[in-house]
Amino acid sequence: MNAHYTTLAIDLVAIAILAYGIYRRRHAKGDLAVAFVVLNVGVFGAVTLLSSSGAGLALGMGLFGILSIIRLRSTQISQTEVAYYFVALVLGLVNALGGGMLGLVVALNVILLLALACLDRAAAKPSTSTQRIIIDAVHPHADALRRDIELRIGATVLAVRIEEIDYVRDVTTVSVDLPVDAPADAPADAPADADPPASAAVSAAPHSEPVPVPALAWRR
Repeated sequence: MNAHYTTLAIDLVAIAILAYGIYRRRHAKGDLAVAFVVLNVGVFGAVTLLSSSGAGLALGMGLFGILSIIRLRSTQISQTEVAYYFVALVLGLVNALGGGMLGLVVALNVILLLALACLDRAAAKPSTSTQRIIIDAVHPHADALRRDIELRIGATVLAVRIEEIDYVRDVTTVSVDLPVDAPADAPADAPADADPPASAAVSAAPHSEPVPVPALAWRR
C-alpha cells in the first residue's frame, strides 16, 4: 500500500511538470493542460485498481474495450498535442504498474519528460492562440483561404484548419492559430493597397435603397 502512495506522488509530480511546467508555458492552452492531468490520473487509478484486484488481464481488456466505445468529441489538435496526450497516458501506466521498482519508475519518468521537453520546439515559436472564424466564402486552395483570413483580420495566420464547408450557404468554418501579440495592422507580406477579396467586398457593400413603386389609380 505504501508503494502505491509513493508511485501516486511520483505520478502527480510528473504530470504537473508535463502539463504546467512544459506544455502550459509553451503553448498557453489551459484547457488541454487540465485534460492531460485528468487523463493521467484516471489511467493511474484504473490500472492500479486492476493490478491490485487480481482479476486478471481478461477483465482489464474488457474494461478498456468498454471505454473504447465512448467517442470523445473535441476540436482538432496538433500532432504535438497528441504526443503530450500519449506521454500523459504512458506516465499513468508506468507509475501504476511499477510499484516494486521505484528506481526504474523514476528513471522512466525523467526520460519521458526530458524527451518531450527537448523534442518540443515550441519554445522557439511565439505563443499562439486559437480562434474559430466563420467566413462567407469558399476557396478552392488553402493559400487563398489563408490570404483571405489575413486580409480580414489584419494579422499573420500561423495555421489554418478547416472544420466545415457549406457549399449551399457559401460559408467556411475554420480554426486559426494566431500569435498572442498579433499586430492590429495588416501583415507585413501583404501589400498595403491589396484589394480585399470579392466575398469581403460583397459583404461590406451597402444595401441599395428600395425603389419606390408609384401607386396605381383605378378608374371606373
